[in-house]
Amino acid sequence: MTTTAWFDRTRTPSPVPLAAGSSTAPVANAAYLAEVFAGVEEAVERRDPALARRLDRLQVVVTPHHSALPSTGPHVVALLLSDNWARVPRWADDVGLVMATNRGRRFAEATSMLPRPLGWAELLDETRVRVERARWARRGPRPALPASAVVPFPLGYAHQRDVPAVPWEERDIDAFFAGSTVHGLHRGGALRRRLRSGGWNVKSMHRRRMLDAVEQLRREQPQLRVQVDLVGGDSVADHADTYSERMARTRFSLDPRGTSRETFRFFEAARVGAVPVVTALPAGGLYAGAPVLRLKHWSDLPSAMRRMAERPQEARALHEAVVRWYAEQGSPRATAERLAPLFEDVLRRLPA
Repeated sequence: MTTTAWFDRTRTPSPVPLAAGSSTAPVANAAYLAEVFAGVEEAVERRDPALARRLDRLQVVVTPHHSALPSTGPHVVALLLSDNWARVPRWADDVGLVMATNRGRRFAEATSMLPRPLGWAELLDETRVRVERARWARRGPRPALPASAVVPFPLGYAHQRDVPAVPWEERDIDAFFAGSTVHGLHRGGALRRRLRSGGWNVKSMHRRRMLDAVEQLRREQPQLRVQVDLVGGDSVADHADTYSERMARTRFSLDPRGTSRETFRFFEAARVGAVPVVTALPAGGLYAGAPVLRLKHWSDLPSAMRRMAERPQEARALHEAVVRWYAEQGSPRATAERLAPLFEDVLRRLPA
């Protein structure tokens, strides 16, 4: 492909190259994205060498913007990142292929968590999604492309170095979490920032409940090795080396949701065979049937960990299923193989 570019109208008003290790692309999962698109190119060349000769006519644009692209046309493949509302972007009808992260919403699942406070927070969050979608639709002409035609794209890993995975029997961390418990305060109006700073947001509520469950786990099962590292800001990017090394030694990775249900941590755990511990996942797609340790509420963590300790073969089988899932569903190579036929369709539609 001739260009794979990152476009952020505010910080990079002119597109910049997107490549693994690129310091110019302000996107945390640049390495994952670059590996996926390189894999797509390799897959097309393997599947149809004649069609692959058209690859230099494609332009891939990765952007967080829903209303503007630096260029459009049937040769443009666009990936929308960080859209927590799961909207259809305004430019959807003007490009050859639309992909997006954060697609699967779960309104019904939010109601299943009632009457606990976290259930009400989830319900409010899903309601806000529907309201924002409706407001978005009224601001301008709606794209003809239906929401179902937007191709889900995995968020992938971000804060991870390449480290060897430790064999299951040799892992010395039973449960691990590293991250922040606060919502980013750099966006939104004064009232929204005040509510976020006070912890009145679904991310902070999930993570506070998780920390409460961790303390209960430590009291009830002191023999378990549990590590929690709370960091400032919104990510563990400044601690990537130690984070990656610890994740590779982890059996169960605590994966509370953030501003959306899809998290980098999910893929960072699966990449090294750590079993994600979750209360919510995006609906459908590659998450359907994903091997996880599923909790209805974070207060169920101690009982779930006790069950895994009492059933070591079940725990190991879950680990092995995670390794297979990542290789077959979540890895850059697996994602590239799924996307290759869609890229081929774009190439076939280009004028001769």
